[in-house]
Amino acid sequence: MTSPASSSPKLASDSIISVSDLHVGYGDRTVLKGLNVEIPRRQITTLIGSNGCGKSTFLTTLARVREPHKGRISFAGTNISELSRRDYAARVGLLPQTPSAPGTLKVSELVLRGRYPHQSWYGRFTEEDEHAVSEALRRTALLDLAERPLNALSGGQRQRAWLAMVLAQDTEVMLLDEPTTYLDLAHAVDMLRLVKSLSTVDGRTIVMVLHDLNLAARYSDHLIAMGSGGQILKTGSARKVLTTELLAEGFGLDAIIGRDPATGGPMVVPAADPI
Repeated sequence: MTSPASSSPKLASDSIISVSDLHVGYGDRTVLKGLNVEIPRRQITTLIGSNGCGKSTFLTTLARVREPHKGRISFAGTNISELSRRDYAARVGLLPQTPSAPGTLKVSELVLRGRYPHQSWYGRFTEEDEHAVSEALRRTALLDLAERPLNALSGGQRQRAWLAMVLAQDTEVMLLDEPTTYLDLAHAVDMLRLVKSLSTVDGRTIVMVLHDLNLAARYSDHLIAMGSGGQILKTGSARKVLTTELLAEGFGLDAIIGRDPATGGPMVVPAADPI
């Protein structure tokens, strides 16, 4: 059986987002230091790294939630600072790490919020908006919960509702910060299969943050490993990036790289504890 992420990414000439000399921080503290990276078009790129290394900061900077101190981010060859925020939001959507909304808001109302970048100047929702919302609810298996308030959902159901909102935004690029949060393994796999279909079937570009290295290896075309100093340690396929040396440097993890019996791809196995 082949891996779901067996295709090799084409960089530079087929990238949709290009980042050069990017510096981002909070006040006087620099978190990301001189990042240079390409995001391949119509593939899944996953950011991996230890806690606090700047993965979420990088994602929110790509979404224009945070402004860089220095550097350039280009979308399809255009500096994103030259695009209006509304236009950019119609092309790049973000699922943040800890999204929030009133608990009384219905699922369908939350998903409808994803259509705001596409609204006309007079602010009316159209049949196209309604279709996008219905399709997003269908693909996230939430049609039966559409009229339920958010505070009546489980953590996993809420996570799917937020993904549906970003899906309804109908963007070329989806930025997903830990989309499997609150999900058990079975539901995490279901979520990542859906994310994979958004790339392989819909042709969307996905950039996401995952902490589970084995799920990242299985469902990503391209990995970006970040170090604790806010730098990029290595980029490429899972086979190229997930090495014992990289795991020791980036995670402080003593591990063995095995073979995923289901896909043939790499599998990270922590080294045995000494007896």
